[in-house]
Amino acid sequence: MPAMASYTITNVTTVCGACPTIFDFSAIETTKHGKTKVVPLYFRLWRGHFRVCRGDTDKILVSGPAPSGIDGVCDIAEAIGMARFAGLDIAREL
Repeated sequence: MPAMASYTITNVTTVCGACPTIFDFSAIETTKHGKTKVVPLYFRLWRGHFRVCRGDTDKILVSGPAPSGIDGVCDIAEAIGMARFAGLDIAREL
């Protein structure tokens, strides 16, 4: 399996105050060849299952069940943690 790209999140937006488990990210994608570009990503948590997708293609990058203790609501740190656990190389720029 070829190495996936890595992503560094530069901006996070909560899409809707009524839906606290939907986040849009601006991220810098770095390919396995070292090329970079800014891409949109989004995170969704719904009914105990999450996914992280490319916002420009809707391609699912990672998905899986939410860990025990996630009750349907998560914050950005938990969202990034789930994505990392599922195998996405993702970081948040401070």
